[in-house]
Amino acid sequence: MTRQALLLPKLYVASGDGNIAYLLEGSVIGRGTQLITSNRGKDSADYLAVIFGLNEYYFKWNKELDARHSDIDREKTLATGQEEFYKVSTPSDDTPRELPPPVLILVDNDAVVNQIHGQWTINNSDIVKLAKAVLQMSNNVKVEIAYIDRKENEAVKILP
Repeated sequence: MTRQALLLPKLYVASGDGNIAYLLEGSVIGRGTQLITSNRGKDSADYLAVIFGLNEYYFKWNKELDARHSDIDREKTLATGQEEFYKVSTPSDDTPRELPPPVLILVDNDAVVNQIHGQWTINNSDIVKLAKAVLQMSNNVKVEIAYIDRKENEAVKILP
């Protein structure tokens, strides 16, 4: 893990017994139960944890961004004394939406980390699809994935 990666917000993900958990910097943002059957394996569960965790991270960022835009609109209305109901546009029409900040995903499965980094080949077609989904989700945002020991993984503590 690079020095710069240590400064990124950390998204911990874990799986166990068909359950997944993910949390961002100590605040639980989600967990799922019985998402997979045992015949799919731990790698599949860990990929799902990464996907669900990233999805929640993006959702949380968009909620925060929407709240900021609402505050700006409210301040503009107070300053001008009038509301602009006639002007309806999408966020991309007036200003491009900010991308979420970079994130460091910490996984306790070294196979997932090495497969995402392209160091190990993936022989299972289901895992290939999940890996492609993770890579696609991290196209426009800097996402680093690193291995963490299971004992240090905060997400393990919230597994049901």
